[in-house]
Amino acid sequence: MAGHRLVRTSPGRGALLPVDTNPVDLVNCCGGYCGKCGLSGAAIGVIEQLRKQAWLAVVGGPLTGKQFIIYNQVTTIGSSPKCDIALLKDPRIAAQHCVIEVAGSAYQLRDLGAGTAVNGRPVQRHPLRAGDVIQIGSTALEYNDRAIQHGG
Repeated sequence: MAGHRLVRTSPGRGALLPVDTNPVDLVNCCGGYCGKCGLSGAAIGVIEQLRKQAWLAVVGGPLTGKQFIIYNQVTTIGSSPKCDIALLKDPRIAAQHCVIEVAGSAYQLRDLGAGTAVNGRPVQRHPLRAGDVIQIGSTALEYNDRAIQHGG
């Protein structure tokens, strides 16, 4: 198709993107609903899964089952719609409750004074590892990352 390029999404599969489109911008756009990016929600989902390096899965609370992909150097979590991860349905969460930030090649959680626990223990700062459960308000979030496996 003229004006499009094929972006590999998995072995043997690809998605056609407009030539001037950056796949990263698509993920941060609208999820395929605004018409600017030219992709369906399904294609956006494929790109998100490929780009996903770290994410939070809601394992307890009002949004159980939802996942949030961590994209930014600093990701704010709270009840404010201005947060990167807005947990609007939990009245026990502060407007800006905590942040997840890049610390070297890993992520760490930092409480913003609202009371955050990891694996049942209150924390101010905590280096995150896959499987850690973050408790804020009545919401439990399981941290996961795509660790690089080295053969030996």
